Amino acid sequence: LGANVGVYSLLSAKYVGETGAVHAFEPTPRTFEQLRANVELNKCTCVHLNQLAVADKAGTSTFYLYSQCGMNSMRRQDWVGEPLGQIVVEAVSLDEYVRAKNLERVDLLKIDVEGAELLVLEGAQRLLGRPDGPVVVCEFTNKTTRGFGYKAVEIRDVLESLGYQLYRWNPEKGCLAQEPGRRNYEIYANLVCIKRAA
Repeated sequence: LGANVGVYSLLSAKYVGETGAVHAFEPTPRTFEQLRANVELNKCTCVHLNQLAVADKAGTSTFYLYSQCGMNSMRRQDWVGEPLGQIVVEAVSLDEYVRAKNLERVDLLKIDVEGAELLVLEGAQRLLGRPDGPVVVCEFTNKTTRGFGYKAVEIRDVLESLGYQLYRWNPEKGCLAQEPGRRNYEIYANLVCIKRAA
């Protein structure tokens, strides 16, 4: 979610091969066209492209555009500077999408949506509440959530309430390490969230 130009979509496509599927979401029109071109150039037929934002429910949303396309967001990101403009984009919830596409299983969910993470989780309660819920790789930082009126620790609270344990990559040991009971995510963190064994 927040596929941008497709770096992780292409890596994932290589990993899952023709027997798997990658569902990429990117609402910014120009960035979506770059994503499409990269997928076509690499002949990744398993990548399903969606020019959509992901939120708590289907509908439309104002979308703010910045000079760095990776900062585009459904809310103003004042820490980045003044937006170049705004557009209206179509949005979908993950639960609605999974149902509409009749997806039996989702293994991995990468969320990089510039502050809309909590909205994504609210719209994925059915998917994330399943015993076989996907591994979630999610960005945590108050910088982006501030524009939505919440703190990044609320993302943690929701995931833990759904039975997830949080981890971060330890580069020194070359493995995942359990995330301590941290409540302040002023500094950016990209965490791996895995369902606890039942």
